[in-house]
Amino acid sequence: MHNLFKGVAMSTEERTLPLFPLGVVLFPGTNIPLRVFYERYKTMIADIKGTDSKFGVVLIKEGLEVGTPAVPHTIGTVAQIMEANYQPNGRISVKAVGQQRFRVREIISHRPYLLANVELLPLETEEGVSQDVVRRVQQAYAEVMRALIGVTGGWIQEVDVSYQAHSLSYLIADTVTSSSKVRQYLLEIDTVEERLIVEEELLHQALVKLKERMELDGPARSFSSN
Repeated sequence: MHNLFKGVAMSTEERTLPLFPLGVVLFPGTNIPLRVFYERYKTMIADIKGTDSKFGVVLIKEGLEVGTPAVPHTIGTVAQIMEANYQPNGRISVKAVGQQRFRVREIISHRPYLLANVELLPLETEEGVSQDVVRRVQQAYAEVMRALIGVTGGWIQEVDVSYQAHSLSYLIADTVTSSSKVRQYLLEIDTVEERLIVEEELLHQALVKLKERMELDGPARSFSSN
């Protein structure tokens, strides 16, 4: 294990954290599967196995996943390895779950992988979140889910929207768009209510596109928002 990584916790709000720059955005409470085959990330996994199995997933801002370490965005998500399977070909199949957002304060090592001092951002709560906003977003999310099923000829009566507001905001962020730029923007929003308000508009846009697709493709079943 590298000396720089031995002291995991710096304080209750800061810590050292190995970074895994990727072309995707991870949200708290969501899962990420990884196939690890670069030696530097195999080393990273070996290093963190002896601690708390946590690393930081950060969207690449400049550079590529291959070659020299990429330049990441400063806001990312702590991921904890839940399962790691070592394959005969030398690759490692990893299942990890997103936990808490963080901000990169300083990159302290580039070799063999990025290691940073990070500030752990406060865990989000329901305090101050308008229930009217929550209800509107729940309805919009349910309509989009019904439409997604409808375009494949399926049908569903009830969509589960019984999530706490912060969990709902990350669930929607993980499903409403595939744009890495938009997903990173949603991750960087600091309040649950603001994220939900942005997502309400994204959900309405998605619903319009889905209805247009259904009109063009002629799905096997129609859907209702009731």
